Amino acid sequence: MQLTELRRISKAARMFLAKKVGNQAVPGAPHLDEEKGTWRVAIRCSTPRGTLVVGQMTLSQAGDILSAPSREELIAVAKELQAKMPVLVLGDPEAIAQAGFQVVTDC
Repeated sequence: MQLTELRRISKAARMFLAKKVGNQAVPGAPHLDEEKGTWRVAIRCSTPRGTLVVGQMTLSQAGDILSAPSREELIAVAKELQAKMPVLVLGDPEAIAQAGFQVVTDC
């Protein structure tokens, strides 16, 4: 596998995501599935809570998109993952508990 091949697949994935999904979605590193002869590329999404892996796309050896989740599917996954992320709240444990949060004092 050559660096130029990785760059070509990354560029194809990046262009597809920019056109079909938007600028908050970026491709991860391409991984060649030698058995199937296709490339798998994770789809990452920038959110206010960090960068999340929200899906995966498959490309042919030539760089053609074989499968990819829709924009709506990626947004739904991003929302679901963000809802499950823990939140750090600093303050008085009693006040935090009264506000309805579960207080964790040990790490």
